Amino acid sequence: MNYTLKNYTHNILPKAFLAEKLVLFPTDTVWSIGCLPMAEEAMGKLQQLTGQCPESTPEYLFASVQQLKQFVPNLHPRLETLLHLHQRPLTLLVPAPARLRASQAGMIAVRVVKDNYCGELLHQLDQPVYSIPAYTAEGHIAGHFGQISSDILSVVDYADKFKQTDTSLQSLSVMAQLGSSGELEFIRE
Repeated sequence: MNYTLKNYTHNILPKAFLAEKLVLFPTDTVWSIGCLPMAEEAMGKLQQLTGQCPESTPEYLFASVQQLKQFVPNLHPRLETLLHLHQRPLTLLVPAPARLRASQAGMIAVRVVKDNYCGELLHQLDQPVYSIPAYTAEGHIAGHFGQISSDILSVVDYADKFKQTDTSLQSLSVMAQLGSSGELEFIRE
């Protein structure tokens, strides 16, 4: 069954994001910790968590390619085509536009989610969510909710109830970027 926010029993999740809270939620890949990009206090908490898991790459999650292009208007056509054709979740490293916070290298990681539940959340918010993957007590990416570090559970303002009992192992997305000569480079497969 495809679950969406409309047919799930709560609508607390979008309200938590809109209240500028730090939220633990399931995505189309792994559980993530996220907030709206303009939520300063939540962004500060998220930045502190980022350094505790060396495997994590902060990324912006979008509901659609159209929403992504509203925030990243100069998306290379080759990357846009890849987003439309790629079957697995795909994170792209792209030059950061002025509207979004960049890494020190001036790049951002962006992903158009492939999951109905997460996609509808992002559509309802009408803006991206800035997130990092949740991690284990040992500092590795958590494959399911039961592996998430208690440090994370104690710092987030809200933990979504959806998929908490799902123990199937999830993995990170494929990650790619355009190389200096315009060729696709896959960083993580």
